[in-house]
Amino acid sequence: MHVSRSQALERGLDRIFGDAGMSMTWLQYSGSAAGLPEFGLGISVTYYTAYLRALVTQARPLESQRPGGMYEQGMLEAKMRENVGKDDMLELGTTRYRVEGAPQQIVLGPTLFYRLLLRRAE
Repeated sequence: MHVSRSQALERGLDRIFGDAGMSMTWLQYSGSAAGLPEFGLGISVTYYTAYLRALVTQARPLESQRPGGMYEQGMLEAKMRENVGKDDMLELGTTRYRVEGAPQQIVLGPTLFYRLLLRRAE
């Protein structure tokens, strides 16, 4: 049976993300409520929870410089198939990270995946 190059590439990426990828919890932003400060109710933010696998590495300084200063120590770079939104958060273990900037699209053969920087959430 003949396997096309795009099918072989897709299988290879499945294997890489499955074997080398780290499991992360994806907190998808779904909305917020202003709250009622006079009754002691603050702003509430709600998220949907999903799970994904990503290739996670330490961010490189030259690729994570931002206007107004250098990158923050501890920033991570993640590559994944899911398009994570700017208001979403990711959990790696017990640590939460915010998406820093817009995800960069990467096309590899027939596959689209995303590269993004993560900053530890306060």
